[in-house]
Amino acid sequence: MYSNYQDYQDRVSIFELAQLGNTQAIAYWINSLLVPQGIYVRVQAARNGSLQIFVELPWLPQSQEDRQKLRDRLLRYICDRLGKLNSKYIKVIEIVASLVGYTDILWKQSVRLLTKANGGKLKNISKLSSRSEKHTDGINFKIFRSIFLCCLALASFIFIYKANNYEAANTPTTEPQSETLSTVDVSPTPVASPPPPQEEETKKLVFSAPEQFQGQIVHQVQPERNQKLIALTFDDGPWQNTTLQVLEILKKHNVKATFFWIGKHLKQYPQVAQKVVADGHAIGNHTFHHFTRKMNSSTAAREIDETEELISETTGVRTSLLRPPGGVLNNGVVTYAKKKKYAILMWSVDSRDYRVRQASKLAKNVLNSPNSGGIVLLHDGGGNRSATVQALPEIISTLKQRGYKFVTVPELLESAKKAKSQGNRG
Repeated sequence: MYSNYQDYQDRVSIFELAQLGNTQAIAYWINSLLVPQGIYVRVQAARNGSLQIFVELPWLPQSQEDRQKLRDRLLRYICDRLGKLNSKYIKVIEIVASLVGYTDILWKQSVRLLTKANGGKLKNISKLSSRSEKHTDGINFKIFRSIFLCCLALASFIFIYKANNYEAANTPTTEPQSETLSTVDVSPTPVASPPPPQEEETKKLVFSAPEQFQGQIVHQVQPERNQKLIALTFDDGPWQNTTLQVLEILKKHNVKATFFWIGKHLKQYPQVAQKVVADGHAIGNHTFHHFTRKMNSSTAAREIDETEELISETTGVRTSLLRPPGGVLNNGVVTYAKKKKYAILMWSVDSRDYRVRQASKLAKNVLNSPNSGGIVLLHDGGGNRSATVQALPEIISTLKQRGYKFVTVPELLESAKKAKSQGNRG
C-alpha cells in the first residue's frame, strides 16, 4: 500500500507520489507549510494499514486554551492537506504530537478520512472546518495579508524616516545640537570618548570555558583536590512560571546554577531571562528551535548564531557554552559548535524529569548517582516541570548535607583547569 520513494524517483511528481501512498512524499506534502513555522512532521505506515503522522512541536503554549487552539489548527491543516491528495490509499490517519527532543506524547488522535477516491466525500472531522477544500487558499490569503501589512509598515517607516531627515536638514545651524539629533550618526569623525553602546559592549559578561575545554565534549570534570563540587543545569527555558519558581528556590538556598536557553523561548519570555541573569546565574546556548533531527551546515549555524545574538541583545551577556538538544551529537549542531570553539556541555547525572512525573522518583534519580565534578541535568521549561520544582529543595538540601558545594558550569570548568595545573606541578 505505502511505497518507498526509490520505487518512483524521477518518474512522477511529489503530489503524484503522495497520492500513491509514498510516505516520504506525504511528509513533504504536509511539511511544505509547517517547517517555516518550526513544526516538523514524520510519516510512516502502521501495521494495521493506517497512516501514522508524528508532529514535532518546537514549543508549547502556556494556557490550556491556546494548546487546544494549536491542536485544532494542526488537525484541520493535516486533514485538509491530505484531503487535497484525494488518494484511495489514505483512509485512516493517526496523528501523534510531541515536543522536539522528547518522547512524551502530548496528544494522539485517530481520524477516518473520507474522499471521493477512497469511497466517500470529505466530511467534517472532529468538528473541523467543513471548508476543507478552501483551507490552503485561506492559508495563502493569510500569507498574502501578512506580506501586505509588512510592506505597508515598511512604507510608513520610510516616510517617517525621510520626514525626520527633512526636518533635521532644515533646522538652523546656529542652534546648539540637541539630544534628539545626537542619536543620529551624521558625521564619521571619531569623538574623544567612546559612545554608550561601545561602553556597554566592554562591560558585557561573558560565560566561557578555559582553552582546554573549547571545542570539547564535557560530561564531568576532575575539580581541585579536597573539593566536592557539583553543577545544577536547567534546560529548555526561559519559561514563564517554572523558571521563576526555580529562581526562588535557588535564591532561598543560596545556590547558583547554569541555564541553557532555547532561542524561541527567550524571544517569548525576555523579562524572565533578564531576571535569571540579574540573580547571578550562568547562561548557555540550547539552540533556537531545539531540533534533534539532521540539519545541513547553514541550518545548524543559524540555530546557534541566532540564539547567541538574541541572548546578547536581551540580557547583555555572551556565552560560549552549548548543550545540544536531546544530547544529540551527530546532527550538525556540535560540528558547527566545535568550529566556533564552544564547550559542548553534556551531563553525568540525569534526573530524567522529561519522563518522570513524580518528585520523589526525580529526586532519587539525582541523589543516587552524584559525583564530585558532576553536572546534573534538569529542566525548567518546555512543558510541565512541576515535579522538578517540587524535587529541587530536597535535591539541594541532601547534597549540601553530603558536603557538596554548588557552582556554575564556568566555575566548575575553571576548577578543573586549576586541578590540571596543580597536577602538572606535582
